[in-house]
Amino acid sequence: MKKFIKKHKRALGMLLLILAVAFFVFWEFVGRNELLYPNVIVLKNGVMKGTKITYDMLQYTKIDSQTLIKDCITNPNDIMGLEAKHYIPAGTQLVPNYFDISSLVLKDDEKIMKLPDGWVHSFPETLRRKDEVYIYAIESVKNSVDSNVLNGDNSQETNVNEVNSNIKASEQEKIYLMTTTVAYVKDSSNKEVDSLDDDRLVGSSAISNIELVITEKQFEMLRTYAQDGYTFILMYTK
Repeated sequence: MKKFIKKHKRALGMLLLILAVAFFVFWEFVGRNELLYPNVIVLKNGVMKGTKITYDMLQYTKIDSQTLIKDCITNPNDIMGLEAKHYIPAGTQLVPNYFDISSLVLKDDEKIMKLPDGWVHSFPETLRRKDEVYIYAIESVKNSVDSNVLNGDNSQETNVNEVNSNIKASEQEKIYLMTTTVAYVKDSSNKEVDSLDDDRLVGSSAISNIELVITEKQFEMLRTYAQDGYTFILMYTK
């Protein structure tokens, strides 16, 4: 073996040199990029909140591994069909928390309807878009008192007692009507109300308008109840 090495020492030296050069070239043009700059998915252009993600919006780009965000998206299928929860600039590393399921795909018989202010008795200020909401009808206190006045019972003491009685009754007598989805919650300037914290304790503004996903039949039912002197309570579970 020693004789072989001694005999072919020059050839082996050249071979080792060639291998070293080849490794250097490979590292500079292939290995460095593959090992230190992995491929991640980014947006070609910035998208607005609520935008549904499609393949043509995405592209691969290489990011320095030292600046790689934990759980960043590397497979476009992971976010395909989801919608942006907020504005996302172009070229930003993407993570699952930036996206949400697009649950507001309306069926043929569904529409988005704003609840008239006079129809709403109460709702939680933590209500947000896409919440599943339960709607209950409650008889209007004013409607009950007005009925007594029309019947001749208009003494101040009777009316006060009647109001108090109806308030107590209204807390118990709720008629369940339907469960549906909140399409939008907006403030008085028609801007979407968002949560500024994960627990929904702080909102970006006060809710002024509520829009629901609803069918024509459900709308007619609500209108009938409203015409009969009922208002509506909206509830949801987190």
